[in-house]
Parts: sequence; C-alpha cells; structure tokens
Amino acid sequence: MKENDVLRSIVTGMFSKTDDEVASLIFNEDGSLKEDADTVILGMSSTKIKRIQEDATKGQQTFFDNGYSKAKGEELKKVEKKFLEITGFSTDKTTFDEMVAEYAASKKSSVTPDDIKKNPLYLELERNAVPKTKYETLEKEYTEFKANQERAKVIDVVKSKAWDITSGRNPILGDNPAVASTRKDDFLGKLDGYDYEVNDSNILVLKDGKRVEDQQGNALSFESHVNHLADRNFDFQKQNKKDSAGNETHVPTVSGEPKTREEYNSVLASNMPAKDRVEYMNTYKDKFAQ
Repeated sequence: MKENDVLRSIVTGMFSKTDDEVASLIFNEDGSLKEDADTVILGMSSTKIKRIQEDATKGQQTFFDNGYSKAKGEELKKVEKKFLEITGFSTDKTTFDEMVAEYAASKKSSVTPDDIKKNPLYLELERNAVPKTKYETLEKEYTEFKANQERAKVIDVVKSKAWDITSGRNPILGDNPAVASTRKDDFLGKLDGYDYEVNDSNILVLKDGKRVEDQQGNALSFESHVNHLADRNFDFQKQNKKDSAGNETHVPTVSGEPKTREEYNSVLASNMPAKDRVEYMNTYKDKFAQ
C-alpha cells in the first residue's frame, strides 16, 4: 500500500471522513500532499479532543446530579423501613415526613423531644447526617468547579484572539521552535491575570471585578490591552511604510508604535542609534505634531 493510501486510511478512520473529503483537505489534484496538510490534520485532532472534553464535562455533571438523587432516594427508603420496624407503627403514608407526623400525633401525650432524641432511629440519623459545614464545603467546591470550567472556555477564546492580533504584528520569537513556543506560551500566560467578558466579537477586560480603563477613563479595548502586553514581551520585525512620495521607509522596532506623546518623547530621548531616531521621528511626528 502506498504511503498516501496509508495516510488517507488513517485520517478517514480517526475523523470519520470519506475518502473524497480527506482528498480535498490534504491532497493536491496530482495526489501529492498539500503544504498545510499537517496543520489541517492537527486542527481536526484539536477539534475532536475539545469536543470529547466538553462531552466529558457535561456527562460528569449529569452523572453527579443523577447519582446524588438516586442515593438520596435509596437512603430514604431504608430509613422509612427501619422506622416502621423499630416503632412497630403501621401506616398507609408514603413519605417519611408524613409517617413521622402521624406517629408523633398518635404519641402526642407521651412522647417528648427528649424521648425522640433517645430513639435509636434518631441517633442513627444523627450519626449518618452530613454536617452543615461539610455540605457547604462540598457545595462551594462544586460551584468553583463549574466556574473554573466556564472561565477555561473564555480564556481559550481570549488567547486565540490575542495571538491573532500579536502574530499580525510579526513578533520576533527566535529561530529555535522550542524557544519560540515558550515565548508564546509565556506571553499568553500573562492574559490569565485578568478576567474577561466575551460578547460576540467584543471582549471586555476586567481586573478585580472592575473594567480596565485607559487614561481617559474609557473602557480599554481588547486590542490595546493585548498590544500593551505584547510590547512588554516582544520586539517586532520592522515593517515597511511608504512616505508621501511613495518611497518605502523602515519603522524602527524599539518599542512598537507609541500610544501617547510621553511615550513618543521617551523613545526619542533613549539611547537609540541616530538612524533609528530619525526614522522613528519621521514615522510618527505627524501623529504627535504640536
């Protein structure tokens, strides 16, 4: 069997694709592999893994809820049976609360609260009862688990969009793939220090429950937030711009495009090569003209 036939067979089996679908995704018309075939296959694998994780999370929550309800019902049935055996009481009531109410009414003249507390059934229930503090701890842990799951989904979206913005600015990551990957991961890790509200294409940046604002008191845009973090983590490749005469000039990469006059003046005052200083001033002088 040819190598391409083996690859086609593996991909169709792993991702439930037809031969025609696989051929259009990873092969050229002449039967050779497309240049981005590895990227396409990794993308399908990533999508499949994410779907499996989401299904597992939903199944775990449903299993937890159903298991708790079933266990609670079975335990009540045992308690009701034992209650009737110990008291010798006979009733047509179907719930434990109704049984206890009817039993208490029949013994009203002789049964005191102390008598009930000494009853073997009460003592057994007291031993098996979940303390309030333990219940509250379990409830808190479950709530935090759900919140972390939701946050993880939001952070995935945020990091994807953040890298789209940053990669478009051509950050210098280095020639070593391992180093480049580490630098990328370190940068994206900085985003974990904030919270985000994703609304369609809009992302609101939050810190300690409050929105992050710019110097004018307006909500800081997500793109500005990402660029600010990126400028602190990367140098960027020079990008060619054209001047008014149509000639290409080079934008120096000292610290990215300045956001304020103070930043512009600070870069000009820094110990940068004279050539870069002239290029920097010519590139941004109109933006910060007096």
